[in-house]
Amino acid sequence: MLARGPAGLGKKYERGRGDHQGLGGSKRAHVEHGEDEAVLFASSQQRRFFNDADVPPLIINNTVIPLEDKVCNLDVMMSKDLSWASHVRGVCSRAHGVLHRLRYRAGMLSCRVRRELAMTLVLPLMDYCCLVYLEMPEYLATMLQRVWHVAVRFVFGLHRDERLAPFHERMGCASLEDRRRYFVGLQVYRAVSLRCPHYISEMFQRRDTGMTPQTRSSSLPQLTLPDSISEVRRRSFSIMGARLWNELPLTIQL
Repeated sequence: MLARGPAGLGKKYERGRGDHQGLGGSKRAHVEHGEDEAVLFASSQQRRFFNDADVPPLIINNTVIPLEDKVCNLDVMMSKDLSWASHVRGVCSRAHGVLHRLRYRAGMLSCRVRRELAMTLVLPLMDYCCLVYLEMPEYLATMLQRVWHVAVRFVFGLHRDERLAPFHERMGCASLEDRRRYFVGLQVYRAVSLRCPHYISEMFQRRDTGMTPQTRSSSLPQLTLPDSISEVRRRSFSIMGARLWNELPLTIQL
């Protein structure tokens, strides 16, 4: 995160650029032209202090790596303004594409088979890497939920004006928001209790209450909440995960 003007920005960026150049020299890395991309992440508020045009070029092996507005890594679309709008739109587009192809054979499939197809081909698209956009803006959560509504209508052959609540229960899975919270809780449990993976477990620190787990009040948080001065930071995994973990009953935490 960079929140200073172009002068401070240039210094930090030069340091990062030097690290890349040193890596290229010591490891003899070979970078083909147009193979790599770079993005400078900063919130909309932080971007008021600089423009991408003021950033010194990133050069590796005499090749200029251009700054992009967004980059894709492991099918996760990351925008330079730390917004998940592009990624969520991509997820919705892929899910709609799957449902569009399934509709051609819907008449030949039983309700049970259609449900299995939705659960195995559509739902994983919305679960994939959902930890990174926990507590997303409401309009993005609505976009994902509407796609799942389309999937439910496909499974049960419903019209657009039919009530969906009873059919969501028949699908036998939690809401998308509850699933995201479940996956976050599961990942935090692995990090806190199993201490793996190491680079994630380092994000969480237990709070020393001076009380044994048997006598400690369940209202006392078990994990410390890092300080945050920005909304983007407050929505990060390290803070949202710790807050969610602290809200769990003590019997589950133990």
